[in-house]
Amino acid sequence: MPATIESTLAHLNLQPNQWLGQVEHFGTHQGYFVGKLILLQQKAEELKKKWLKGFKTCRKLMI
Repeated sequence: MPATIESTLAHLNLQPNQWLGQVEHFGTHQGYFVGKLILLQQKAEELKKKWLKGFKTCRKLMI
């Protein structure tokens, strides 16, 4: 991964390796929602669900 991308991800408080995995496997491992955990939780509430596929992965992604 180029240093410029790594520094950008660090600036956004994202784990570079986890981010890369998210991008490479979008729609398969983590489901169809990606973002801050609080936003995923709000989406789950909106959909009347207790959780959405992707909570665990989201926790790994964010520092």
